[in-house]
Amino acid sequence: MTAQQGVTAYFVPSNRQSAAAARPRPRVSAGAIVLVLSACLLAAAADAAEAKPRQRKPQPIKILDSWKGTMTDAARKELAPAEGFVVEGERWAKLWKAWRGREELPEIDFDKQMILVFTAEGPNNVGCEPTLDAQGNVQALAMSTLIGGPGFGYLILCIPREGVRSVNGIPLPGEKLPPRRPGTQRPPRVPGAVPGAPGSSAPGASGSSDAMPSEFGPDAPVESPPSSGTRPRKPPEDVAGGVVSSPLPPVVELDSPRPNRAAWEGATWKKPLVLKSEKDAADHFSGDELAKLTKQVDFGKQVVVIFVWRGSGQDRIDAVVAESYPEQVFFTYKPGRTRDLREHVRAFALRSNVTWSVRD
Repeated sequence: MTAQQGVTAYFVPSNRQSAAAARPRPRVSAGAIVLVLSACLLAAAADAAEAKPRQRKPQPIKILDSWKGTMTDAARKELAPAEGFVVEGERWAKLWKAWRGREELPEIDFDKQMILVFTAEGPNNVGCEPTLDAQGNVQALAMSTLIGGPGFGYLILCIPREGVRSVNGIPLPGEKLPPRRPGTQRPPRVPGAVPGAPGSSAPGASGSSDAMPSEFGPDAPVESPPSSGTRPRKPPEDVAGGVVSSPLPPVVELDSPRPNRAAWEGATWKKPLVLKSEKDAADHFSGDELAKLTKQVDFGKQVVVIFVWRGSGQDRIDAVVAESYPEQVFFTYKPGRTRDLREHVRAFALRSNVTWSVRD
Protein backbone atom coordinates (compact mmCIF):
# COMPACT_ATOMS: atom_id res chain seq x y z
CA MET A 1 0.00 0.00 0.00
CA THR A 2 1.42 3.28 -1.03
CA ALA A 3 1.32 6.41 1.29
CA GLN A 4 -1.23 9.04 0.39
CA GLN A 5 0.26 12.20 -1.01
CA GLY A 6 -1.02 15.76 -0.94
CA VAL A 7 -2.99 15.32 2.27
CA THR A 8 -2.99 18.40 4.54
CA ALA A 9 -3.99 18.10 8.24
CA TYR A 10 -5.91 20.92 9.90
CA PHE A 11 -6.33 21.56 13.67
CA VAL A 12 -9.72 22.87 14.51
CA PRO A 13 -9.91 24.46 18.01
CA SER A 14 -12.87 23.82 20.21
CA ASN A 15 -15.33 26.56 21.06
CA ARG A 16 -13.88 26.97 24.63
CA GLN A 17 -10.31 27.34 23.41
CA SER A 18 -11.23 29.84 20.76
CA ALA A 19 -13.18 31.94 23.26
CA ALA A 20 -10.26 32.02 25.65
CA ALA A 21 -7.90 33.04 22.89
CA ALA A 22 -10.23 35.74 21.72
CA ARG A 23 -10.70 37.25 25.27
CA PRO A 24 -8.41 40.28 25.80
CA ARG A 25 -5.79 39.89 28.53
CA PRO A 26 -5.91 42.52 31.32
CA ARG A 27 -2.96 44.86 31.53
CA VAL A 28 -1.40 45.64 34.96
CA SER A 29 -0.08 49.16 35.23
CA ALA A 30 3.11 50.08 37.13
CA GLY A 31 1.07 52.28 39.48
CA ALA A 32 -1.05 49.32 40.56
CA ILE A 33 2.07 47.29 41.32
CA VAL A 34 3.44 50.14 43.45
CA LEU A 35 0.17 50.38 45.40
CA VAL A 36 0.16 46.64 46.12
CA LEU A 37 3.77 46.67 47.29
CA SER A 38 3.11 49.71 49.49
CA ALA A 39 0.15 47.99 51.12
CA CYS A 40 2.27 44.93 51.84
CA LEU A 41 5.01 47.04 53.40
CA LEU A 42 2.52 48.93 55.58
CA ALA A 43 0.97 45.68 56.76
CA ALA A 44 4.41 44.30 57.63
CA ALA A 45 5.30 47.47 59.56
CA ALA A 46 2.03 47.29 61.51
CA ASP A 47 2.71 43.67 62.43
CA ALA A 48 6.20 44.58 63.57
CA ALA A 49 4.88 47.47 65.70
CA GLU A 50 2.38 45.17 67.40
CA ALA A 51 5.05 42.59 68.05
CA LYS A 52 7.40 45.20 69.61
CA PRO A 53 6.74 45.56 73.36
CA ARG A 54 5.41 48.98 74.37
CA GLN A 55 7.35 51.13 76.82
CA ARG A 56 5.78 50.75 80.24
CA LYS A 57 4.75 53.97 81.91
CA PRO A 58 6.19 54.70 85.36
CA GLN A 59 4.05 53.00 87.96
CA PRO A 60 3.24 54.29 91.48
CA ILE A 61 5.30 52.67 94.20
CA LYS A 62 3.60 51.19 97.22
CA ILE A 63 4.54 53.08 100.38
CA LEU A 64 5.13 50.54 103.14
CA ASP A 65 5.57 53.14 105.88
CA SER A 66 6.43 56.82 106.29
CA TRP A 67 7.56 59.28 108.94
CA LYS A 68 7.60 63.05 108.78
CA GLY A 69 8.45 66.01 110.98
CA THR A 70 10.40 69.25 111.45
CA MET A 71 13.44 70.09 113.54
CA THR A 72 14.80 73.42 114.75
CA ASP A 73 18.42 72.21 114.82
CA ALA A 74 19.45 72.81 111.20
CA ALA A 75 22.81 71.05 111.78
CA ARG A 76 21.06 67.68 111.93
CA LYS A 77 19.98 68.09 108.34
CA GLU A 78 23.52 67.17 107.34
CA LEU A 79 22.76 63.57 108.32
CA ALA A 80 20.38 63.22 105.37
CA PRO A 81 21.98 60.98 102.71
CA ALA A 82 23.25 63.03 99.77
CA GLU A 83 22.02 60.37 97.34
CA GLY A 84 18.52 60.53 98.80
CA PHE A 85 18.21 56.90 99.98
CA VAL A 86 19.42 54.46 102.65
CA VAL A 87 20.00 50.76 101.97
CA GLU A 88 21.89 49.55 105.04
CA GLY A 89 21.09 49.28 108.72
CA GLU A 90 23.91 51.28 110.31
CA ARG A 91 23.13 54.49 108.42
CA TRP A 92 19.44 53.97 109.07
CA ALA A 93 19.96 53.65 112.82
CA LYS A 94 22.16 56.76 112.92
CA LEU A 95 19.63 58.81 110.97
CA TRP A 96 16.71 57.64 113.10
CA LYS A 97 18.51 58.37 116.37
CA ALA A 98 19.33 61.93 115.26
CA TRP A 99 15.85 62.76 114.00
CA ARG A 100 13.47 60.60 116.02
CA GLY A 101 15.67 59.21 118.80
CA ARG A 102 12.91 59.10 121.41
CA GLU A 103 11.04 56.49 119.38
CA GLU A 104 11.91 52.86 118.88
CA LEU A 105 13.91 52.16 115.72
CA PRO A 106 11.64 50.53 113.10
CA GLU A 107 12.95 47.25 111.74
CA ILE A 108 13.72 47.43 108.04
CA ASP A 109 14.59 44.34 105.98
CA PHE A 110 17.08 45.97 103.63
CA ASP A 111 17.20 42.84 101.47
CA LYS A 112 13.60 43.54 100.51
CA GLN A 113 13.05 47.18 101.46
CA MET A 114 14.79 50.55 101.26
CA ILE A 115 14.42 54.08 102.63
CA LEU A 116 13.91 57.33 100.72
CA VAL A 117 14.82 60.56 102.53
CA PHE A 118 13.76 64.11 101.66
CA THR A 119 14.44 67.41 103.42
CA ALA A 120 13.35 71.03 103.00
CA GLU A 121 14.60 74.29 104.45
CA GLY A 122 12.36 75.84 107.09
CA PRO A 123 9.27 74.40 108.81
CA ASN A 124 7.63 73.29 105.59
CA ASN A 125 5.23 70.49 104.77
CA VAL A 126 6.64 68.06 102.23
CA GLY A 127 5.11 65.41 100.02
CA CYS A 128 6.16 62.92 97.36
CA GLU A 129 4.50 60.28 95.20
CA PRO A 130 7.42 58.18 93.86
CA THR A 131 7.08 56.09 90.72
CA LEU A 132 9.15 53.27 89.21
CA ASP A 133 9.90 53.19 85.48
CA ALA A 134 10.69 50.24 83.21
CA GLN A 135 14.45 50.70 83.72
CA GLY A 136 14.13 50.32 87.50
CA ASN A 137 14.62 54.01 88.26
CA VAL A 138 12.62 55.53 91.09
CA GLN A 139 11.40 58.99 90.12
CA ALA A 140 10.82 60.92 93.33
CA LEU A 141 10.06 64.59 92.71
CA ALA A 142 9.47 66.44 95.94
CA MET A 143 7.13 69.31 96.67
CA SER A 144 6.85 71.54 99.71
CA THR A 145 5.34 74.72 101.04
CA LEU A 146 7.33 77.97 101.09
CA ILE A 147 7.21 78.99 104.75
CA GLY A 148 10.25 80.87 106.01
CA GLY A 149 11.76 80.04 109.37
CA PRO A 150 14.54 78.20 111.19
CA GLY A 151 15.35 74.52 111.02
CA PHE A 152 14.24 72.04 108.40
CA GLY A 153 11.53 69.54 107.62
CA TYR A 154 11.88 65.94 106.52
CA LEU A 155 9.99 63.02 105.05
CA ILE A 156 11.10 59.39 105.24
CA LEU A 157 9.48 56.74 103.04
CA CYS A 158 9.92 52.98 103.24
CA ILE A 159 9.37 51.28 99.86
CA PRO A 160 9.90 47.79 98.38
CA ARG A 161 13.39 47.27 96.97
CA GLU A 162 12.35 44.72 94.35
CA GLY A 163 12.99 45.98 90.83
CA VAL A 164 14.73 49.18 91.97
CA ARG A 165 18.10 49.91 90.35
CA SER A 166 18.41 53.64 90.93
CA VAL A 167 16.77 56.65 92.57
CA ASN A 168 16.50 59.83 90.49
CA GLY A 169 19.27 58.45 88.28
CA ILE A 170 21.65 57.59 91.16
CA PRO A 171 22.40 53.83 91.08
CA LEU A 172 22.05 51.66 94.16
CA PRO A 173 25.22 49.93 95.44
CA GLY A 174 26.17 47.13 93.07
CA GLU A 175 23.94 48.40 90.27
CA LYS A 176 25.28 49.63 86.93
CA LEU A 177 23.08 51.76 84.76
CA PRO A 178 23.12 51.34 80.96
CA PRO A 179 25.12 54.04 79.16
CA ARG A 180 23.09 56.99 77.97
CA ARG A 181 22.61 57.54 74.31
CA PRO A 182 24.27 60.63 72.81
CA GLY A 183 22.24 63.75 73.37
CA THR A 184 20.33 62.42 76.40
CA GLN A 185 22.47 63.94 79.12
CA ARG A 186 20.37 64.96 82.10
CA PRO A 187 20.37 68.72 82.77
CA PRO A 188 21.84 69.84 86.09
CA ARG A 189 19.39 70.04 88.96
CA VAL A 190 19.21 73.55 90.28
CA PRO A 191 18.16 73.84 93.93
CA GLY A 192 14.99 75.83 94.34
CA ALA A 193 13.76 78.14 97.04
CA VAL A 194 12.83 75.01 98.94
CA PRO A 195 15.03 72.01 98.17
CA GLY A 196 13.15 68.86 97.25
CA ALA A 197 10.28 67.84 99.39
CA PRO A 198 7.88 65.02 98.70
CA GLY A 199 4.33 65.93 97.78
CA SER A 200 1.27 64.48 99.44
CA SER A 201 1.19 62.42 102.58
CA ALA A 202 1.88 58.78 102.00
CA PRO A 203 -0.69 56.11 102.81
CA GLY A 204 -0.08 54.24 105.99
CA ALA A 205 2.02 57.05 107.45
CA SER A 206 3.05 56.63 111.02
CA GLY A 207 4.97 58.75 113.48
CA SER A 208 3.04 61.98 113.66
CA SER A 209 -0.53 61.49 114.81
CA ASP A 210 -1.89 63.98 112.25
CA ALA A 211 -1.77 63.10 108.59
CA MET A 212 -0.31 65.73 106.30
CA PRO A 213 -3.09 68.15 105.37
CA SER A 214 -4.25 68.06 101.80
CA GLU A 215 -3.84 71.84 101.57
CA PHE A 216 -0.38 73.25 102.04
CA GLY A 217 -0.29 76.38 104.14
CA PRO A 218 1.37 78.15 107.03
CA ASP A 219 -1.42 77.24 109.44
CA ALA A 220 -1.45 73.57 108.49
CA PRO A 221 -1.28 71.43 111.67
CA VAL A 222 2.14 69.88 112.06
CA GLU A 223 2.77 68.06 115.27
CA SER A 224 6.03 66.70 113.89
CA PRO A 225 5.91 68.75 110.69
CA PRO A 226 6.75 66.92 107.54
CA SER A 227 9.50 67.95 105.20
CA SER A 228 11.45 66.76 102.42
CA GLY A 229 14.00 67.07 99.86
CA THR A 230 17.43 66.32 98.72
CA ARG A 231 20.45 68.11 100.08
CA PRO A 232 21.47 71.25 98.17
CA ARG A 233 23.67 70.57 95.17
CA LYS A 234 26.85 72.44 94.38
CA PRO A 235 26.39 75.17 91.79
CA PRO A 236 27.19 74.06 88.23
CA GLU A 237 30.55 74.87 86.68
CA ASP A 238 30.98 76.90 83.54
CA VAL A 239 32.94 75.80 80.50
CA ALA A 240 36.14 77.36 81.79
CA GLY A 241 35.87 75.38 85.00
CA GLY A 242 34.96 78.27 87.25
CA VAL A 243 31.93 78.16 89.52
CA VAL A 244 29.06 80.28 88.34
CA SER A 245 27.17 82.51 90.72
CA SER A 246 24.41 80.99 92.82
CA PRO A 247 21.22 80.59 90.77
CA LEU A 248 18.13 82.57 91.57
CA PRO A 249 15.45 80.67 93.49
CA PRO A 250 12.50 79.57 91.35
CA VAL A 251 10.06 81.83 93.21
CA VAL A 252 10.32 84.64 95.76
CA GLU A 253 7.41 86.46 97.35
CA LEU A 254 7.82 90.23 97.12
CA ASP A 255 6.90 93.03 99.45
CA SER A 256 3.75 93.65 97.46
CA PRO A 257 3.33 97.15 96.02
CA ARG A 258 -0.13 98.62 95.41
CA PRO A 259 -1.11 98.75 91.72
CA ASN A 260 -3.03 101.60 90.12
CA ARG A 261 -6.78 101.54 90.57
CA ALA A 262 -7.27 100.48 86.96
CA ALA A 263 -5.75 97.11 87.82
CA TRP A 264 -8.72 96.36 90.08
CA GLU A 265 -11.26 96.52 87.27
CA GLY A 266 -12.36 92.93 86.72
CA ALA A 267 -9.54 91.71 88.95
CA THR A 268 -9.61 88.02 89.89
CA TRP A 269 -7.12 85.66 91.47
CA LYS A 270 -7.49 83.34 88.47
CA LYS A 271 -5.90 85.87 86.11
CA PRO A 272 -2.84 87.49 87.73
CA LEU A 273 -0.90 90.35 86.18
CA VAL A 274 2.25 89.15 84.40
CA LEU A 275 5.08 91.68 84.16
CA LYS A 276 8.06 90.85 81.97
CA SER A 277 9.74 94.27 81.86
CA GLU A 278 9.88 97.63 83.60
CA LYS A 279 7.61 98.94 80.85
CA ASP A 280 4.98 96.36 81.80
CA ALA A 281 5.37 97.39 85.45
CA ALA A 282 4.89 101.07 84.56
CA ASP A 283 1.54 100.21 82.96
CA HIS A 284 0.16 99.12 86.35
CA PHE A 285 2.29 100.94 88.95
CA SER A 286 3.50 104.49 89.39
CA GLY A 287 5.58 106.66 91.69
CA ASP A 288 6.86 105.09 94.89
CA GLU A 289 4.97 101.86 94.27
CA LEU A 290 6.74 101.38 90.92
CA ALA A 291 10.13 102.09 92.52
CA LYS A 292 9.31 99.65 95.33
CA LEU A 293 8.65 96.89 92.79
CA THR A 294 11.61 97.47 90.47
CA LYS A 295 14.07 97.47 93.38
CA GLN A 296 13.09 93.91 94.21
CA VAL A 297 13.22 92.43 90.71
CA ASP A 298 15.78 91.80 87.97
CA PHE A 299 13.60 91.80 84.86
CA GLY A 300 16.50 90.41 82.85
CA LYS A 301 16.24 87.16 84.81
CA GLN A 302 12.81 87.22 86.45
CA VAL A 303 9.13 87.54 85.66
CA VAL A 304 6.69 89.08 88.12
CA VAL A 305 3.28 87.52 88.78
CA ILE A 306 0.88 89.71 90.80
CA PHE A 307 -2.45 88.49 92.14
CA VAL A 308 -5.01 91.25 92.65
CA TRP A 309 -8.48 90.34 93.89
CA ARG A 310 -11.25 91.14 96.37
CA GLY A 311 -12.50 88.55 98.81
CA SER A 312 -12.62 87.34 102.39
CA GLY A 313 -9.96 88.69 104.71
CA GLN A 314 -8.85 85.09 105.22
CA ASP A 315 -8.28 84.42 101.51
CA ARG A 316 -4.84 83.02 100.80
CA ILE A 317 -2.66 82.17 97.81
CA ASP A 318 0.25 79.79 98.33
CA ALA A 319 3.13 78.93 96.03
CA VAL A 320 4.32 75.31 95.89
CA VAL A 321 7.51 74.28 94.10
CA ALA A 322 7.86 70.91 92.36
CA GLU A 323 11.46 69.76 92.31
CA SER A 324 12.18 69.24 88.65
CA TYR A 325 14.35 70.96 86.06
CA PRO A 326 13.35 73.60 85.36
CA GLU A 327 11.24 73.81 88.48
CA GLN A 328 7.46 74.07 88.31
CA VAL A 329 5.55 76.48 90.53
CA PHE A 330 1.89 75.94 91.36
CA PHE A 331 -0.17 78.77 92.83
CA THR A 332 -3.15 77.56 94.84
CA TYR A 333 -6.04 79.64 96.11
CA LYS A 334 -7.75 78.93 99.42
CA PRO A 335 -10.86 80.99 100.11
CA GLY A 336 -11.49 82.40 103.55
CA ARG A 337 -14.59 81.83 105.66
CA THR A 338 -15.23 85.37 106.83
CA ARG A 339 -17.68 87.58 104.95
CA ASP A 340 -15.63 90.77 105.12
CA LEU A 341 -14.66 92.07 101.69
CA ARG A 342 -10.96 92.95 101.48
CA GLU A 343 -8.56 93.91 98.71
CA HIS A 344 -5.63 91.54 98.33
CA VAL A 345 -2.28 91.95 96.54
CA ARG A 346 0.26 89.13 96.42
CA ALA A 347 3.36 89.54 94.26
CA PHE A 348 5.90 86.86 93.29
CA ALA A 349 9.10 86.99 91.26
CA LEU A 350 9.77 83.84 89.25
CA ARG A 351 13.01 82.89 87.56
CA SER A 352 12.42 83.32 83.83
CA ASN A 353 12.89 79.62 82.93
CA VAL A 354 10.35 78.40 85.51
CA THR A 355 6.94 77.14 84.40
CA TRP A 356 3.95 78.07 86.51
CA SER A 357 0.19 77.67 86.70
CA VAL A 358 -2.76 78.64 88.88
CA ARG A 359 -4.90 75.95 90.48
CA ASP A 360 -8.20 76.07 92.28
